[in-house]
Amino acid sequence: ELVQVGPVREQIEWMLKILDDPASTGVVVVTTPEEMPVTETVELVDRIRVRTNVDVAAVVVNRMLSPWFEATDESTFDALCEADTAAVLASAVGEKSGAKVRTVLEAAALAQRRADVATEHLERLRAGLPAAVPMLTVPELFTKASGRRVVTLMADRLAAYGDALVGERR
Repeated sequence: ELVQVGPVREQIEWMLKILDDPASTGVVVVTTPEEMPVTETVELVDRIRVRTNVDVAAVVVNRMLSPWFEATDESTFDALCEADTAAVLASAVGEKSGAKVRTVLEAAALAQRRADVATEHLERLRAGLPAAVPMLTVPELFTKASGRRVVTLMADRLAAYGDALVGERR
């Protein structure tokens, strides 16, 4: 709106044509499975679709935690957490106080709760997005690696999704 004539205007028109062409340009929104990022992602996708002609190519949910237990395993895990059973476990591994066994069980329970909450946010995100927008999940990488190694892991995961999406569109 600020530039109406001249070479800058020509460049703006060229860029707008590229942005408006879903065959060559698409927005990929990256989020995490947490309350605020999910809310902001739903709002951003809605604004992009309402205010622009830019295609929302996909939403990538990064750092998704996998559930530790299936629903059928929860009762077994709950039984392991009971004081008597935890004491038997501690005795079996030669730990007298049982503190280390309790710590491991508490950590597993916390990890499962975090995965459950992440899954709830993922479901809310899916419900808030248009059905046509693909949603890809990338798992939490429990690694100290950084740089090229992490980029390679992420690229491999996204490439697998890309292959699947191309297959769906055929």
